[in-house]
Amino acid sequence: MNKLLKYIKSHKKEIYIIVSLVIIALISYIIYKMNSNKIKKSNRIAVCTWYDDGIKKYADIARDINQKYCDLHGYEFIVKHDRKLRERQQQWECIPTVLELVNTGNYDYIVWIDADAVFRLNHENFNLLENIINDNNKNIILSADTVGYDIINTGIFIVKSNNYTKDILQQIIDSKDEKCMKYNEWGHEQECMTYFYNDNINNFKDNTVILEEGILQSWHKANNNIQKEYNNSLILHLAGVNNDDRYKIFKNLKEDDYLDYFIH
Repeated sequence: MNKLLKYIKSHKKEIYIIVSLVIIALISYIIYKMNSNKIKKSNRIAVCTWYDDGIKKYADIARDINQKYCDLHGYEFIVKHDRKLRERQQQWECIPTVLELVNTGNYDYIVWIDADAVFRLNHENFNLLENIINDNNKNIILSADTVGYDIINTGIFIVKSNNYTKDILQQIIDSKDEKCMKYNEWGHEQECMTYFYNDNINNFKDNTVILEEGILQSWHKANNNIQKEYNNSLILHLAGVNNDDRYKIFKNLKEDDYLDYFIH
């Protein structure tokens, strides 16, 4: 013990330098990890979804996964449950939900994600959402549907917050065109939005970009196979999958089981 004390006394300066370097290295590592997991965003982004008790079992799990994604990226995640268009099928609720957030003026962009879809948590491109927004200078960014369906799939879409999007979203809700009045028939708001695009209602086509399948979203096929060719899409969308399978898949994702298979 005496030898140790003598050594410490005789090497105070060297020990001080070593300890200081270790502390600096530790602090630098902590700062690096914090910055690598969460970076400052240039845009104020809100991600929103809507669901009711009918799909609560799987939607609650998807909510938790998407909350984790938003926490990681510094986005606000907003979940709505109240009906605004009671005379229409629930699919329509995406339009007034997004419009409500546009009207607040609190965000630069609002991202809608269906309750049966989740962000890929371990995507190799950490800034993918921001890159998509910055690379596509449009008021509305949409996703193409898979071959054989409508040209637009509203499982995810991005809206810039401004007067144009306020007006066009309200017009979609108020439209009396027959394609927009299928309130409880297949197509719903998706067919209405496709009509607005095809006929360029209020310059909708000029203010919109439709990204090809596999960029914003990819699908989980009914035969239980992931579209492996699109494993770099922003989200995984379980469109057309039964509710029990949605629950199992999302539960596995949340528990990190089969994470590489379903997300990576």
